[in-house]
Amino acid sequence: MKVFKKSYLPHIFEAAMVTFGVLLALFVNECNEQRKIDNNTEQTLEFIIAELHTNITKFENSVAYHTQLKKEIDSTSQHITETDLQAIYYSNTKFKHFQLPSWKGIGIVEPDNIVFESAKMNGVFQEINIPTTQLISEAYQKMKAYDYLSENALEAFLNINSETKTLDVFRILELMKYDILNFEEYLQNHLEQTKEELQRVLDEKRYKK
Repeated sequence: MKVFKKSYLPHIFEAAMVTFGVLLALFVNECNEQRKIDNNTEQTLEFIIAELHTNITKFENSVAYHTQLKKEIDSTSQHITETDLQAIYYSNTKFKHFQLPSWKGIGIVEPDNIVFESAKMNGVFQEINIPTTQLISEAYQKMKAYDYLSENALEAFLNINSETKTLDVFRILELMKYDILNFEEYLQNHLEQTKEELQRVLDEKRYKK
């Protein structure tokens, strides 16, 4: 027994130390990798917050523009008769939408989504819990719905032709006055709330699974 102890104990101790060293190295490496993932996740969330802020500013400006157009359209429409509405738009001399004082185009917003799409492709959302992912995704889904609505309005303007009546143009303007403007006001408020909540989630690190 004494011979066994003298012969093998150093080797057992050495093997244990090697094993411990390997496990420690694996643990440190795993911690470093997790730290990199956490840093990347936090940075992505910061970029998403910045992207939301950019979109909020865009919608804020568009709301102001469409609100002014609404006033001018309402003022102009008071002088338009039923006969004017039924007239071919191109031949109508009493109203042209591009003659509105503030007219600078249809003024639809093109929301930024580069950071959001990059986060999806790079698998960042796999590191984020479901409530935080839903918070972000909902905001971008609503902006996508806005894209669909605004594209319809733009397409309607592009389809104005020699057969279009003045009434048809006013219907397009009604879409801008109500549907688009109301949606922009809603989105501006919703994105602001999302940005504030996401900032709280980031500060309190509530995004982790």
